[in-house]
Parts: sequence; C-alpha cells; structure tokens
Amino acid sequence: MEESMRHVRWGGNCAFVLSKALRDPDFPFESRISFYDRGTISLKPQHGEVALSYGQAQARDPIGTGWATPLAVFEGDFEPFLAVLAKTQREGAKPLTIRRKVS
Repeated sequence: MEESMRHVRWGGNCAFVLSKALRDPDFPFESRISFYDRGTISLKPQHGEVALSYGQAQARDPIGTGWATPLAVFEGDFEPFLAVLAKTQREGAKPLTIRRKVS
C-alpha cells in the first residue's frame, strides 16, 4: 500500500492514510476502541482509514466520537518513525508505504 500520510484534524496526536482498498462500510468492528494509545495502528473500515498514533489520540470525525479496530502495536525502536508522524502536523503530508513481510 502506497499512500499519502496526513495529520488528523480533530483527534490529537495521530497521522492517517486513506485507502479505497480498505474501505468497507459493512465491516464489523472488532475490539472497538475510541482512544488510540501511543504507538498503535488502528483501522476505521467505514472510511478505509489507517490511523498511526504517536501520542494520545481519539477516533473522531466532524459529528463527534468515532470508532476503530486496533490492528497492531509498534515494537522495537520506533521513536524515529513516531517523529515523522508528528511532523505531518506542521509540515504536511508524507509518503507512506506498507508492505507485507516476506519470510
């Protein structure tokens, strides 16, 4: 997946990518959350939005609280990546590529 990563508007310390391939308005939420912890990756399937949190954040939209499904937690030394996420707030969109790990 290659998309532009942007900063959220209403939800706090978080960047996101939108992917039409992940959009599914009928997809049921699993382990539904509203708040994102630092270093988490979550999915809002109704929009095809993947949220990448670099601090405290919340799934929000123009009408209020939103919901997401948690997908993963960053491991290892992810501080440099979180710094790039934070830069999207002041510097604007950044390219992001997500690939499946091949063994």
